[in-house]
Amino acid sequence: MTSNEYINHFIDRSDKNSLLKIDFFVIQNLSIEDDDLKEEWKNLDSFLFSKDLITIQEEPTKLISSPTYLSVENNFFTANNIEIIQNPQEEEIVKKDIKIEPLLYERVPFQNDMREIENNLNRSRDYRVLYYNSWYQPAFNKDKSIPIAIESFKKDKRLYGEIMIYKERFIHIAGRLRLGEKSEDNYMINAVPNTFNFQSLLEEMSYNKESKPLEDDYWIETIFNKVSLGLLDSSYEIPKEDKIYTDELIDKPDYFYPDLYEINKEIKIEAGEFNFIDHPYFSVLVKVEEIAN
Repeated sequence: MTSNEYINHFIDRSDKNSLLKIDFFVIQNLSIEDDDLKEEWKNLDSFLFSKDLITIQEEPTKLISSPTYLSVENNFFTANNIEIIQNPQEEEIVKKDIKIEPLLYERVPFQNDMREIENNLNRSRDYRVLYYNSWYQPAFNKDKSIPIAIESFKKDKRLYGEIMIYKERFIHIAGRLRLGEKSEDNYMINAVPNTFNFQSLLEEMSYNKESKPLEDDYWIETIFNKVSLGLLDSSYEIPKEDKIYTDELIDKPDYFYPDLYEINKEIKIEAGEFNFIDHPYFSVLVKVEEIAN
């Protein structure tokens, strides 16, 4: 499924699907068993990403304008708008509670319990957190879902890959994740996925659907706009051939991270509990909660 098809399905869906709240960790195992250290792991082929992948927005969108304060209840935010009403006698303070739906595919703030888990793992002798995020997404079935891109750099390690979390009769996770280690070879290019931002594309496509031109406006909205794009200001100067420096546009990576180990699994998830996907060198810890819309 392409990104446009996924967004269109989300916009046009007739049923109100429930939401899934995901808490997702990838953990490096520092204590390796002797037998695992002796094992020769197979060489991995080049990673082939899915055509389109969603990226999780790391910085949460500002929820509402100030002045407000936020409280968290049952994983949702309650915003308390404070209005000061002026009158000749006294100032009256009025609080209005507004229920705010979480934005999808972006980091959930105020996750103190998850941050505590992350800190405890990082303080231990045996583990380091390579990646952590929490987000909301629709509870679509596998055919209507799309993978999520995962990537993180920690010291000399690179974690990357893609996961898909979906709901059939039960909730499932399908993941392909790789762990690599930094190499001094800087002439090779790390695999880069084609990602998109869900909220940005949703807003763009929702706007396009609402502002679709009427048939009578066809010529104005298409032909004339295209003609205007072809008109250049007289002050515009086309650069000469010797002024075009194409080499400066190429960003060469500082380091290359060859793939060492891979997790490639699809399992059923026990909802509301932490589920563990094990590997001798790195592991996945994932919790999925279903929330009625």
